[in-house]
Amino acid sequence: MEKNIELRVLEAMAVRGVAVDENHLQKLQTGYEGEAKFATLVVEFGLSHLMWVEDYWFKIEDGPKRQPDFLLVLPYEWIAFDVKNYKTSFEYREGKCYANGWSKPMDNIVSAAENRNENLQQLAREVTGNISVRSALVFINENCHVTYDRMPNDVELVPRTLLRRFLEQYRHTPPLKDWLVQKVSVVLDTYRTEYGMPFEALKVEDFASLRKGIVCGGCGFCGTERDKSQIICHQCGNKQTISEIVRYHTIQQRLLFYDNPEMVTTRHLYELMGKQITIRSIRRYMGNHFKVVNKGKSSYYQVDIHNTFK
Repeated sequence: MEKNIELRVLEAMAVRGVAVDENHLQKLQTGYEGEAKFATLVVEFGLSHLMWVEDYWFKIEDGPKRQPDFLLVLPYEWIAFDVKNYKTSFEYREGKCYANGWSKPMDNIVSAAENRNENLQQLAREVTGNISVRSALVFINENCHVTYDRMPNDVELVPRTLLRRFLEQYRHTPPLKDWLVQKVSVVLDTYRTEYGMPFEALKVEDFASLRKGIVCGGCGFCGTERDKSQIICHQCGNKQTISEIVRYHTIQQRLLFYDNPEMVTTRHLYELMGKQITIRSIRRYMGNHFKVVNKGKSSYYQVDIHNTFK
């Protein structure tokens, strides 16, 4: 599964020497590892034929933005999954949440799931009136001990040890009919919203201070050497073609300057890669794969930040 935009931007910033909140970055990376593991188990447990929607951000009128990590859409029920990768423990006691042994309550993920269920129920009613909505909070780390007292009727806590049993009850559920998939997709798209970055974007003038050089698309290490038509990583030995390298750094440049799409130019890519790839090679690849916006010195390549590789 793809990393979300926030994580990809922060990782791009970190490798280019931009100061980032390391604790927040680690939290996002840990969360992604848990979500990726869950996505793998969905396939392993035989549920990939069902309609899954990943990382769905939505908003109803002037209400807050809400998001399940995964939304499972069934003919009669929608299940919103939140995947938590807590290391040691989670406890829900007297309406409050505690994680990893902390005595101070954390953000109440149970009440947040309840509120989201109410909003999702409004969307489900636009598809058909007989769809119920509930949430499953999945604790994907096998070492996480989960305890709770009274739970809301529409929220369930699912530790890793019970996940197979929980998911496999849907293994033989038939997939949605095409007309229903289309109807659900229209409703979801109607309320879909953009995820707003919680930190300030890089400014155009920040480009000069970025760490330059070719970054390995495999491990993220900034240290490579060129061997004819290939780029070899000093860290992991990964080999990439010139085209793969240009594509990777095109996306990285777009992520770094997510508020400034005009920063994706031949000259900026040439400098970002430490002038190790020729301008001719960059132009050849970019001209074949991306649309040019404007002409002359104001021209740049149009790169959709939401339609990029992992």
